[in-house]
Amino acid sequence: MLLTFALGTAAGDLTGFYLDLGFVHSALLFGAAILVPWLLHRFAGLNAIAAFWASYVLTRPLGASLADRLGMDKPLGTGVGFGTTAILAALVCAALVGYLALSHPRDDHDAPALTPTALP
Repeated sequence: MLLTFALGTAAGDLTGFYLDLGFVHSALLFGAAILVPWLLHRFAGLNAIAAFWASYVLTRPLGASLADRLGMDKPLGTGVGFGTTAILAALVCAALVGYLALSHPRDDHDAPALTPTALP
C-alpha cells in the first residue's frame, strides 16, 4: 500500500510537472488509463481482481494530479491551497459514503449465519 501511494504520487508529479504535461492533462492521462483494465476485463477476459488492483493503483496518480492542480499556486494550479483541497476531498468522500449508505441499505437478514468451527 505504501509503495503504491509513494509511486503513484511520484507518477502524478512526474507527468504533471517534470514532463510538462500540466496537471489537467496528467489527470486526463491517468483517468483514461484507469479505463484500460476495465476494458480488458469487459472485452478481453482480464481477471476481475487484476483489473481492480490495476485500476486502484492508477487512482493515486490521478488524485495527486487533481490535488496538485487545485492546491498549487498560480500559474501551475488554481491557488485553492492544499488545506482547502484536503477538506474538499474529505467532504466529497463523506458525501459519497453517506449517499451510498442511505441509497443502498444493507439487509443482513439474508446473509448466512457465521458459526464457529471446532479446531481438530
